[in-house]
Amino acid sequence: MTTPSRQDSPPPGNPAPSSVSDSIKEFAAKLFKVFASRHQTDSKNMCFSPLEVFNSLVMILVGAKGTSEAQLEETLCLRNFNCQAKFQELMDLREWIIKSNHDIMVYGTFIYIDDRVQIQPSYLSKLKDIFEIKPKRVNFSNLEEAVKIINKDAHEITDGVIRNVICMNDLKGDPNVRLVISNAIFFRGYWHFKFGDIYKEDFIYSKGTKSAKVDMMSHVGYHRFFRCEELKVQAVSIAYAASEIRMVILLPD
Repeated sequence: MTTPSRQDSPPPGNPAPSSVSDSIKEFAAKLFKVFASRHQTDSKNMCFSPLEVFNSLVMILVGAKGTSEAQLEETLCLRNFNCQAKFQELMDLREWIIKSNHDIMVYGTFIYIDDRVQIQPSYLSKLKDIFEIKPKRVNFSNLEEAVKIINKDAHEITDGVIRNVICMNDLKGDPNVRLVISNAIFFRGYWHFKFGDIYKEDFIYSKGTKSAKVDMMSHVGYHRFFRCEELKVQAVSIAYAASEIRMVILLPD
């Protein structure tokens, strides 16, 4: 496998994203394609946060050099990331998305490092200054205890909503595990309006061949609406109370 050097320019017709926000959008699209391709035979329902996957990998990027740094930058659509300007842009985005919405978003990221590994003080300083995180020492030779610690932290940071973010099978296949980044996010937004009463209605699925009675809600009001002819979808944007965050629902034809 070959990787580009830091001086390499992006391929023609594929310009480098001009901002961290653009990089996150491009990374989210790439990540969705990977997830979708791997869920063709079992379940096509997916729930994940591209922003938090992005943030977690950036925590590794700030300590990477050489080939690892180039590969991570390519994966994250971030070129020449290790500069103060892009650090600041990422922190401003986190401040706006997460901290300014703390009333409706419970969030926690932890880094677990094996107690047999020595970490460069400069990397620890970056984690503290940029992400406000101090790594926790665990003994990965005792996987059962390590998994308990990781899940306990996620359970506590989300007020008991998320019980397990990892299991033994996630780690036991690799005897060389030395670092784990765990992320848990719990969204508890309240609508800017109220839906009507819940009622039962037919939900059509499996290409129109099957149906099931499911709970439905209704609402009549004014919302941002858009139809995209290119994607053949209808889109509606629904506001949350006391937040600039909105839910966008895409309905394919």
